[in-house]
Amino acid sequence: MYQDFGVVREDKELIRHRVFMTKLNGEFEEEYKRRHDEIWPEMLALLREAGIRNYTIWSDGRDVFGYYECEKGIAFAEKTQAQSPVVDKWNDYMQDVLDLVAKRDPDQTEFQNTVKEVLTTVVPVLEKNP
Repeated sequence: MYQDFGVVREDKELIRHRVFMTKLNGEFEEEYKRRHDEIWPEMLALLREAGIRNYTIWSDGRDVFGYYECEKGIAFAEKTQAQSPVVDKWNDYMQDVLDLVAKRDPDQTEFQNTVKEVLTTVVPVLEKNP
């Protein structure tokens, strides 16, 4: 029934997306959204430089989940962000709203936990009937 749904990627090196999760401190849901509504132009420029596209963040109370695609690969995106003073400044700016106790893996970046991928599929584009 689902054989045409998509293709499971065997080679995880080809995956060019990232998902993360974190938690907010206390009642900072509105403040977190406000800060992202007013994201700095230099942060947007850095994301473009890192090849990051289709960046989406969702929240459910204090839980925050994010997804983005990396046109130039995950390693390039991570390296570009790690070397950027803009990211350091943004992390400092966001520190009061993020719950750093939620951090579980010391190998992850300061403010995000990366969830483990379970399945990746490539869904074919369906052609319209003429």
